[in-house]
Amino acid sequence: MKGRFLKTISLALIMSFSFAGCGYSLDDVSQMKAYKKTGKANAINYIEEKYGFTPSVNDVANVFPSDNTVPNLTPAATGTVHVSMEYEGKEFTVEISGEEDTVDGADDYEKTEILDGLKSYIKSECPSVEDVSLPFYETNYYFKAKFTGDNYSDYFDKENYAAKVIIKTCNQNLTDFPLDDLVSKLDCNSIAIIDYKSNAKMPDPDSHTIASDTGYNLKSILPYINQYLWYSESMADGAEPYIATVNSAECNGVIACGLTEEPISIEQTDSTAWNADSSKTLLGSYYIESNEDNFYVYFNRPNDIDASTIAINSGDYNITTEETGDYIYFWAYMVKSSSEEYNRSFQIDITTSNE
Repeated sequence: MKGRFLKTISLALIMSFSFAGCGYSLDDVSQMKAYKKTGKANAINYIEEKYGFTPSVNDVANVFPSDNTVPNLTPAATGTVHVSMEYEGKEFTVEISGEEDTVDGADDYEKTEILDGLKSYIKSECPSVEDVSLPFYETNYYFKAKFTGDNYSDYFDKENYAAKVIIKTCNQNLTDFPLDDLVSKLDCNSIAIIDYKSNAKMPDPDSHTIASDTGYNLKSILPYINQYLWYSESMADGAEPYIATVNSAECNGVIACGLTEEPISIEQTDSTAWNADSSKTLLGSYYIESNEDNFYVYFNRPNDIDASTIAINSGDYNITTEETGDYIYFWAYMVKSSSEEYNRSFQIDITTSNE
């Protein structure tokens, strides 16, 4: 008995030192355990009330603040928990409070049915639509409303930041798109309509950064699209939706693209700066001219070349590149040109390492 008592004390001391080393106090740990216990019971009750069945619980995790602007090794739990559950082989997650007894939660149990239903509804209202994306709903999003098959207004809510729709068309003029009619049917936070060159390749734009007046950053998809239209409920009264046409020029798989009416010229030329190096192979040199200095250049890399071996240089400068789909691309840093037709120019050399 004495040995068990001493063993218990030792274990408590070890745990105390462990928690102290991690920065959490015993009170913090006790609180987080309480959140998980209450949250687990809440999640079961929530699912039983919403769907009428009792799931099994696989895991319960505390939710911590997502703001990482200030490093914090011991962030305080928010009081919300994520409960991983399963029913008849289907796994899903419930997001619910662990601070007090409640059945006010959200889940992704019907995620597939909801997304398919919303996309089918939009396509039925706009027969010209090739595809639909719901970028925020398709990621880690939890739904409050139970899907009945036609309660679309529960998901298309302009007050909900996640209620964003991307509509994809192919080789249509977006100035003729019935936007007003669509807005009247979809009470969304925003609608982006993107017209693509081919329905075989319709990648989504980057949804991490969204400007209120122009919408998504399109740099990763410019070679694939013709036009772009952006509508947001936050636009000032009377403001027209933003619409832009992609202007591009291509030479041997190198494409310069910009959302501008200014013409762009690109041609293959002899390198003026690259020095022959046995460790590298010159894939091509290109001279780009325009009156616009804000556009991107895309290199359609060969399938037999490892992207990590490709380098793009302008003079002595190594250009930082990004990858998207079939392309390696970069922002063109234009310099003044002596040309009578254009006032900006840019010379690039594309090489690959032989090592």
